[in-house]
Amino acid sequence: MIHLGIDLHKQFSFITAMDQQGNILTKSKVSNQRERFLEFLSSYPPSKSQIVLEATWNWYWLWDLLEEQGYRLQMAHPLKTRAIASARIKTDKIDSEILAHLSRSNLVPQSYVVDRETRFRRELIRYRASLVRLRATIRNKLHALVARNGRTCPYRDILGKKATAWLLSLELAPVYREALEGYLRVIDPLGVEIDRATQRIKLSAQESQWASRLLKLYGVGEWTALLIVSEIGDIGRFPSAKHLCSYAGLVPSVHVSGNTSYTGHITKQGSKWLRWALVEAAHHAMRKPPYQAFYQKTAKRRGKAIAKVAVARKLLKAIYHLLREKRASSPNEDKETISLGRARSGVMVEARP
Repeated sequence: MIHLGIDLHKQFSFITAMDQQGNILTKSKVSNQRERFLEFLSSYPPSKSQIVLEATWNWYWLWDLLEEQGYRLQMAHPLKTRAIASARIKTDKIDSEILAHLSRSNLVPQSYVVDRETRFRRELIRYRASLVRLRATIRNKLHALVARNGRTCPYRDILGKKATAWLLSLELAPVYREALEGYLRVIDPLGVEIDRATQRIKLSAQESQWASRLLKLYGVGEWTALLIVSEIGDIGRFPSAKHLCSYAGLVPSVHVSGNTSYTGHITKQGSKWLRWALVEAAHHAMRKPPYQAFYQKTAKRRGKAIAKVAVARKLLKAIYHLLREKRASSPNEDKETISLGRARSGVMVEARP
């Protein structure tokens, strides 16, 4: 068996081919062009090769290409791989040679690879989020422009109709007038694209039986439901709700020294998108039963910020049990109250009326 470790970069990749005994057969720098990659891999047939690459921001295209060619693939978890590499090979740098060594030693800590459909849903959600961030940037630019001219917008939404009319009525220097009108020209088509992406997300959420189930929960809309389902992926890979909370980075960090141990702030490791979505959903859920009393009780003891995160964690546990249910949603299902995991967690989630 030939083990190939791929250190993927933006424009090129380093590839190390190694036999089962640890002998390096080749170590090459290959351009990230599909034709060049396939040309290099032609010397290593899929039936006799195993490829491992690290989970990076641009792994999608390479994984799909190698999968289409029939290669056995492994996705290395960056943090765990770095820890193993540092302990076993005395270095914390992850390169193609180390990946090949870990592959032949069967020490690759594999990362979960989502299917293409789930990946495409993630990209759609993140695309809309990027558009919303652009709109927020323009909103902030307008506030700054007004402030530089010694004025304050009297309206809550500076992009609203009344605020726009007020902005256009201001007497400004030509350079500020040009900037103002330019920002306003950009904001309209941007809003159209956001609405278009929102409709696609809404349709996708309605088509997903699991996202549709999450819509019954307080604080969860189409966008949030689809984001949560897409970020979680296969719920079966989490043996418990605690494991899912850890994946979302919503569990407290634990510090141990000798016989002393204490917990700190949440780890914030794992899916930042899932963590952000749950905290946003908790902001609405904590205003309604059954989370309202829990939030108020926790806020008195630990403060509002920690209480809000605690609600997010409790909400995620409820979502876990909802997604673990094998029975799919029925159109005639009672939407007043959904009992989730009563035997194990006693979690009760009330749906929107």
